[in-house]
Amino acid sequence: MTTNPQATTAIRLHAGGHHLTLISTSDTVTDYTRRSFNPWWKAFEVPAATAWTGPLISADIDASTYTDLRTLVESCPHQHTTYADAKTLVAHDSTGTITAVSPEPQLAYQHYKRSNYLILYGTRDDQVALAAARIARDALSGTLAADGWTQLRASAAVRDGQCVLTLSPQAAGRTTTALALATRGWQLLATDRVLVRPAPRGTLDVLPWPSPAAIGLDVLDALGWSDVIRMHLQERDRPHPAQHPDVAQALRPYGRGTFQGDDDGHSGQKAQVLPEQFRSRFGLDLATAGRASTLLFPYVDPAAQPAALDRHCVVVIDDFLPGATEHRDPDLLGLAPTDTVSDHTRQAVTTCLARLPHHSIRLGRDLTATADFLASYLI
Repeated sequence: MTTNPQATTAIRLHAGGHHLTLISTSDTVTDYTRRSFNPWWKAFEVPAATAWTGPLISADIDASTYTDLRTLVESCPHQHTTYADAKTLVAHDSTGTITAVSPEPQLAYQHYKRSNYLILYGTRDDQVALAAARIARDALSGTLAADGWTQLRASAAVRDGQCVLTLSPQAAGRTTTALALATRGWQLLATDRVLVRPAPRGTLDVLPWPSPAAIGLDVLDALGWSDVIRMHLQERDRPHPAQHPDVAQALRPYGRGTFQGDDDGHSGQKAQVLPEQFRSRFGLDLATAGRASTLLFPYVDPAAQPAALDRHCVVVIDDFLPGATEHRDPDLLGLAPTDTVSDHTRQAVTTCLARLPHHSIRLGRDLTATADFLASYLI
């Protein structure tokens, strides 16, 4: 087993009563994961020397070790697949250890399943940081899945512990609804997906899914946030490493009008916002948990005013996220108990959701009017 006794920085991640530790010789790697998780999942520094207990991920920038692992995989029987949107080679040995390499963006993974230890090596700090955060989410969410938590395609806002879940297809106002409520005093819990688990007495507990939020440029403009981002970029703040170059250019000073995004559209048309930035840059209050109380089913009509509709809406199978990993890929590294949500788990969640009030709503393009409507409608 390859170990990393030289690790100089470590953070411990907590969610739903479970934890794992990420260690690295690079502050860039651990700092990005901390910023991607906090405050939705707790992430705090621990002494690196004491981090070698429990589930562990080690992530470092080391071109030599990356090359060694690539040579190892290429020289033994392996399979070709796609992982995190990259062509990947994967091999298994007789001990259950999984080794995988993605030649572009030059990342290598090795998971020692028997000891619950995963190592990651790459050649660029930004790529290693992105991969480490993704793997940490997948690993901890796999532990949560084994404990009964299920991923649901929904945004969420909380008031007094009660959580409003917004379910909709892509480009139908899921993100906009949560952000609109957050501008009216609600706590933002999630913009795109949540974790849910049935609780005693038929209720449903809700946890956030910690990752950068993808927000359309027109929504940023409507919220008055574009100028805030431009100010930080002018002060030489680095764009999110996964930010689409066209969006990054449009958000730079004097970049207004060079690109058009749309609410809940494709990922290339969105600005990436870290969880902590909702609070530090935009003044929103964030929640770390809630109990589901209401379901909203919105759709957007740009020419209409916000209103409640007399339409029958129900939770459907597409509202559940089927994959075990963040990118909905197969569980290549063996981080989750299964690749799909079990029928029993899905049915238990669906039963809890069916007991809640269901509201169909129409949203317009005027975000202020939408926020005012939602705030009065949900009193």
